[in-house]
Amino acid sequence: MLKKLYSLREPTRNGLELASRMFKQLETICSKLIEDRNSVIKIHPELSFLVTDNPTQIQTAYKAYESAQKLFNHQTELIQGAFEEKNTVFYEMETVLGLLKNKSIDKCFLEKKKEYKTPLVSKSILLNQDSINEKSLYDYVDESSFTSLMNSIQDVVNNLQDQRNKMHHTMDKILKVPEKLKNYESGSILIRARDINTLNEKISLNLDLFEQFKEDYESLVSHDNQLKQVISQVERNIMTLSEQDYIVLSHDTQEIGLVVGEMQDYVKSLRLIADETFVKSQQYSSFLDEYKNQAIMIHEVFSIIHDSISELVLIYDNCNILINQFIKLSNELWNLIAWYQEYYVAYDELILEMNQRNIFRNHQQDWFNKVSTELEKSIKDEIERRNMFIQNLGQYLPSDLCPGIKNLPATYSIQQTSIDEFVVPSDESVALATSSLANNS
Repeated sequence: MLKKLYSLREPTRNGLELASRMFKQLETICSKLIEDRNSVIKIHPELSFLVTDNPTQIQTAYKAYESAQKLFNHQTELIQGAFEEKNTVFYEMETVLGLLKNKSIDKCFLEKKKEYKTPLVSKSILLNQDSINEKSLYDYVDESSFTSLMNSIQDVVNNLQDQRNKMHHTMDKILKVPEKLKNYESGSILIRARDINTLNEKISLNLDLFEQFKEDYESLVSHDNQLKQVISQVERNIMTLSEQDYIVLSHDTQEIGLVVGEMQDYVKSLRLIADETFVKSQQYSSFLDEYKNQAIMIHEVFSIIHDSISELVLIYDNCNILINQFIKLSNELWNLIAWYQEYYVAYDELILEMNQRNIFRNHQQDWFNKVSTELEKSIKDEIERRNMFIQNLGQYLPSDLCPGIKNLPATYSIQQTSIDEFVVPSDESVALATSSLANNS
């Protein structure tokens, strides 16, 4: 019997030794498997959120960039419009001033000192005959009325230019945003909850098998201890082992090979799921780092866009104030241009008015002279006729019959009661004024 027991000891020891090594492998693999599983489970929610949120944030960043671009383009158009309006109104002012400078004043208006007052002009000009040919409509213009206005407009335009420079500087900060966002657009990965559930089910199944093999291993250890104890007691004649008990020990020893074989298969299976979980853990960890870094980059882009839009809004407000000032000032300058244009036309009308008054005065003088001559002639003729009557018939008429027969006819006189004093423009000025008004009509 003792010899039979000895025959069981070697396979038991060898099997237990092999099982012990495999069990340690299983413990190591399971420990790493649990660690990797926990890592995957921990990473999954955050990674799932980032995988979904990052593309959304990128699209939001694109829209924010487009909003900044639209704001920039709109404000640039307004500023450019102000610049073009400034060039136009300045050109029109220079044009009308050129017309005034080229419109010579007729000498008739320059014979003595005159006081000229208008809503936009108030100056006294003392002229003499030596400087008559040098005077034009421009000399009656108060230069400060337009120079101060044009200087104010130029100041506003300069401030708008400064604001435009600031806008370009601000936009330079975000011009590369689309390129950056494009670089952040990584290939999409699919993170599904069911993948984690499936993996977790596989791991749980293998961990349950591990617990089962742990019990089997503990049974092997118990069997080895029992065999050692029986052999020791039999060697010391403490106990007598029955054949039935030996059969049980022999059967348990034979089961060691089966357990070890199953453990070998399980090690292979566990190693596969462990490798799969390890790869998944490494992928998730790598993806998480990538998407975290992506999220940080997107946040930095948002910060740039936010700061830039804040600057653009401030510039926008400043530009609106300046543009309102510009519109007010340019309207004043347009009104002044219109006044100068009317002034230019009014001078030609003045020439024609003075000429018309001269025509009227000459006509009145001619009429006066004609009437005076006819009146004198009619009175003279009447006196001669009466004298002829007295001479021919007066001697036959009693003196008391018609005492007034020798009376002279009533006399009349036409006299000028007031003086219409005005200057008379030259024929050349009248012709030029007539031509100018015809061209402007």
